[in-house]
Amino acid sequence: ENLAAIEEAITRLDTASTARKEVEFHIHVLFAFKAQGPSEGFPEELKDVLSTLKSTLQYKSYALAASFVQRATAGSWNLQGKGDTTISITTPKGVTNSNPLQFRWGIREFQLETPTEGPANLKLNSFELRAAEHFGANSEDLASIRTDLNLKDGEKVVVGTSVLKDRGLIVVLTAKVLK
Repeated sequence: ENLAAIEEAITRLDTASTARKEVEFHIHVLFAFKAQGPSEGFPEELKDVLSTLKSTLQYKSYALAASFVQRATAGSWNLQGKGDTTISITTPKGVTNSNPLQFRWGIREFQLETPTEGPANLKLNSFELRAAEHFGANSEDLASIRTDLNLKDGEKVVVGTSVLKDRGLIVVLTAKVLK
């Protein structure tokens, strides 16, 4: 009886483990301007988004401020990334100065639901993007976007918009489940 019980337990437990799927996040931060100017240098994956933004929003030109790519295993907690750029800001007196700008983004948690048919669904809890001249003890966010969101595998979404000094700030997110 013991051998039969052990054999049954081994058969039940000795199965190939289901590998946790990896997801690749592409996060693009765009600047939007009221003045007419070139909108060049965008990755091919943003061309359709850029066209939609131009026809929807009242901004006349766009620039890519930063891009992030992050891979993570489904069910991960506290994904984080950061990047730096420099922005030129024109003051009301017409003086232009350049300031360093840092971006930090994070996702508290994400879950992956894989239905038997159709694309996988991703649920992101507490997506956040923050922009500041520096991050530290006395730092102050110049702009931030915080939200929960759901998206399908491969879908591009405009996560949110904000205003940063004299320009708009737009975040575009794509998530792809890797095979």
